Amino acid sequence: MHNKFCIVDNTRMLTGSMNPTKNGAYKNDNNLLIINSEILSQNYQNEFNEMWNGTYKKGSKVRNPKVRLNEILIETYFCPEDNCLERIKDELKDAKNEIYFMTFSFTHPSIANILLLKNLDEVMVKGVMEARQVTKHSQFMRLNHSGIKVVKDRNKGNMHHVPLCVSTL
Repeated sequence: MHNKFCIVDNTRMLTGSMNPTKNGAYKNDNNLLIINSEILSQNYQNEFNEMWNGTYKKGSKVRNPKVRLNEILIETYFCPEDNCLERIKDELKDAKNEIYFMTFSFTHPSIANILLLKNLDEVMVKGVMEARQVTKHSQFMRLNHSGIKVVKDRNKGNMHHVPLCVSTL
């Protein structure tokens, strides 16, 4: 279980890569989103209730996966029941101009395959990875040797970010 979120008064939620620890707050590179939305809060509340009640790996799909806030589309998915891998792959395949990513760990070959194909299609692909996670199982060397600009972080703590940024404009 690697979820990190907090629901406040059923109206706003906090989520991201940050663990509520001293290292998470002061040493590691993390991200934190605070979103005011009853609908998104309910999505997270439903996931919390599943786990609170002991439902793991076979929960219900998100009821409202796509929510628009101030003209911004926010999509919410929980793994494995919402097929997150396919969601990520679909977003990456739609990229037209650039894909920037920062990630703690990157071992999935099919995601790397999409990045390699996008790079061949002249989509700008750049990434930052946690240095200690660049191992024989990592996609770092594969991406780097294929011309994608990927660097290891230089933070003495962990580079703990998880999201991908995809531009389809």
